[in-house]
This record gives sequence, C-alpha cells and structure tokens, in this order.
Amino acid sequence: MSFHLHMFPLLSKSGVLERLIAEASESKEECVIHLPGIPSGAKTFELVAKFCYGVKLELKASNVVYLWCAAENREMTEEYGEGNLISQAETFFNQVVLRNWKDSLRALQTCDDVLPYADELIIFMEYFSALAF
Repeated sequence: MSFHLHMFPLLSKSGVLERLIAEASESKEECVIHLPGIPSGAKTFELVAKFCYGVKLELKASNVVYLWCAAENREMTEEYGEGNLISQAETFFNQVVLRNWKDSLRALQTCDDVLPYADELIIFMEYFSALAF
C-alpha cells in the first residue's frame, strides 16, 4: 500500500523514519521510502502516520499491541518527542489493559499477529507472563 505523506511530521516522531528519509532524500529529488516489516501492516501504519500528524489516537485493548509494536519497530521514543507513541501505548497497557481481565484477554488475542516480531520486540511476554491465567 502506498501513502503520500509529508516527511517532516514522520521524521520528527520516529528514529527509523528519520534515517530512512535522510537516506532517500540524499539520492533523489522525490523522497520515496519502503517500509517492510511493519507489525500488522498498512492499517497500523496508517494509525502511526495519523499520530505523527498530531491526530489523537483512541487506544483500545484491541489495537494497543499493534501500535506498541509498530512504535518500538519505528523507534518512536521520547527522544523524538515527549509523549511519543511508545510511552503512550505502554502507559495505556499498564494502567488500563492489565487492570481488567476482559481487556487483558482481548489484547492477548491480538498478539498472534505480532509473533514474528516477538524476538526483536520483547515487550508483551514479560507483562503477560505475570498474569495467572
């Protein structure tokens, strides 16, 4: 899927996108980057892009795992902006999802889609292993 986006909102929130945009901008006038391996694909990247543009995301138990993995994968740390996506997803996960069995189970069900990233992004196993199912 193709997205036509401005580079400045993206590079201001993501270390990976900052590096990819810098590399692509050096070689040609039009900046085109390819983003293989985004956890859960284009739908999640669209939410990440909206976040970069300043759109307030509705974090839910059903999307927080995808967004957190995508944010980790794209290095959306506090270094690139206070209240960046990693910290928002982690805070929501800890303060909302883990305090409710129904939400915990809903989030756990979404983990299947991000298992290929589990080795790189050791996030959820430590949280879910603390739960006694």
